[in-house]
Amino acid sequence: VTTHPTGSGYLVLFGTGKYLEQVTDVNTTTAKTQTFYGIWDNGAQVTSVTTRNSNTLQQQAIDADTGTWRHVTDNAIDWTSAQPDKGWYIDLCLNTSGSGSCANNYGEKQVSNSVLTNGRIIFTTLLPSSVVCTAGGSSWLMELDFANGGQTDTSPFDTNDDSYFNTSDTVAFGGTVGTAIASGTKVATTGIAGTPTFVYNPTNKTTYKYSNLSTGSLAKTDNNLGKGIGRVSWRELLND
Repeated sequence: VTTHPTGSGYLVLFGTGKYLEQVTDVNTTTAKTQTFYGIWDNGAQVTSVTTRNSNTLQQQAIDADTGTWRHVTDNAIDWTSAQPDKGWYIDLCLNTSGSGSCANNYGEKQVSNSVLTNGRIIFTTLLPSSVVCTAGGSSWLMELDFANGGQTDTSPFDTNDDSYFNTSDTVAFGGTVGTAIASGTKVATTGIAGTPTFVYNPTNKTTYKYSNLSTGSLAKTDNNLGKGIGRVSWRELLND
C-alpha cells in the first residue's frame, strides 16, 4: 500500500493466485487467469471493479514474450477526470493483442510478497509444473511502473549483458512490438523464485536482486532502478 499518485488516498497493489493445497493449483492448461492489480482506495467503496473495462480499471498486457524477456504495454491511466479510473490491472499470461482476454495461460500466478521501491512495483510469478520430480515450476521477475502498471521509462534490466544500463538495453520482440524495453525476465527456468532481496552497489549504481529458488540455489539479476537512489535507511538518536 502506498500514497496514491494524486496524493489523495492510497494505491493498493496485489496479485492473485494460490499454490497451497489442491491438485488444481498446479494446472497448466485449465487454470483460471490470475492478475496483478493496482486499486485506488480513496475512501469510497469500489463497487464496479469486477467489470474490468475502460471505465473502471485501465488494462495493461504482456503482449510479447521471447522466453527470456517480456514486453508490457504502457497505456495511459486517467486519475483526474470527472470519472477517473479506479486503478489498473495486468493479467499474468501472454496477450499478443494487448487488450481483451488472453488466448491461453499456463497457470501463472503471484503468490510471493511484492516490493514497492523507487516508483516501481516488483514481484515474481510462479508457473507451476505438474511433473512431481521437478522443483515445482519456474518464475518470472516483473518490474512495472506502480502508477499505471505499465512499462517503466528506462530499462530495468541489463539485456545486452555489458554491465551498463542505457538505451542499448532493449530487446527485439518482433511483431507489432518491435525493439523495446523489457518489463520482465525469466529469473529461473527450473525452480520457483521467492520475493527478491535487494543489494545496492553505489560504485556502479547497480541493484542486484537475489531470489531463493525451490531448487535450493540462488538466482541473481542485475537491475537498474532508474531514478537516482538516495538514503535507504536512517536512525534517530535521542539524548537524555
